[in-house]
Amino acid sequence: MRAPRWIAAVVVAVTLFGAAQAARADFAAIAYSPSTNNYGYWYGAGSRAAAENGAMRNCDGADRRVVVWVENGWAALAANGDGRWGYGWSTSSRAEAERNALHNAGGAGGGAYILCWAASGK
Repeated sequence: MRAPRWIAAVVVAVTLFGAAQAARADFAAIAYSPSTNNYGYWYGAGSRAAAENGAMRNCDGADRRVVVWVENGWAALAANGDGRWGYGWSTSSRAEAERNALHNAGGAGGGAYILCWAASGK
């Protein structure tokens, strides 16, 4: 006995909805104030805007701004004692995001260090 077409359509719709929920994007962001060296981060957000707003709320400083965001990956922020700073991101690993941030802040050999990192994704 064949199932009615509407039942098959419902099964397909439920399956696709479940797959879409499993592949749902997840965002993280880091905000930074160069003048104060303060930072804020947010992760697990359902949108880029929500991640950025959360990071900004968690960062003090008149010159604060979102410096990096990532979807389903890692973001990192590094600073250097001479005032340089940098960020990095990766969808592969936290280590890669941190390497990129350190490089952009003048390198670990040049005194750069990680201030923070944030991860997103399921």
